[in-house]
Amino acid sequence: MRFKMMKNKFKSNDKIKGILRIYKKNKLIRETKNTITYTATFLLAKSITGQEDYRITHIYGEYGPNDVYTEGSTNGLITSRNDTIETLRIPPRTTVYAESPIIGISYQSTDENHKENSVTFMAVWDNPSLNGYIIVGAGLICQTINNEYLYAHAYFPAIKKDNEDLICHWTQVFD
Repeated sequence: MRFKMMKNKFKSNDKIKGILRIYKKNKLIRETKNTITYTATFLLAKSITGQEDYRITHIYGEYGPNDVYTEGSTNGLITSRNDTIETLRIPPRTTVYAESPIIGISYQSTDENHKENSVTFMAVWDNPSLNGYIIVGAGLICQTINNEYLYAHAYFPAIKKDNEDLICHWTQVFD
């Protein structure tokens, strides 16, 4: 007996949304929506098959030199569903000192009908080598043994990193 494969007629990210919040000294300093990448659907499919390597592991900060970006500016940067890990590193931007591991994960569901299920990933940009750089964006990352994948991407008004740690809370909502 042969089965005919049906083509999916839904848009995979229609019911997934996310928001990145960045705190400094327990004060919210940035809040922005994210763009879920096309790669995210690959990662979700891999993760629900039980492949443990395919889980969110890091939040990468995307930053550049002060002579290119200025504090508070939006810099004209726009995310796209086509973004990849390489997008975070388009010169003069890099992620070298801002590749922070997830230090906490929380799950929440608003009701018994499982609407507005959310997962929040937490990380800290605390590397002193970042001090003085301008952070313009971030990526929610899956690191496997051999690869890095960009699950979600966000840009926000630029932040000049000083001696204070920046705490990231990245929430993905599944409706």
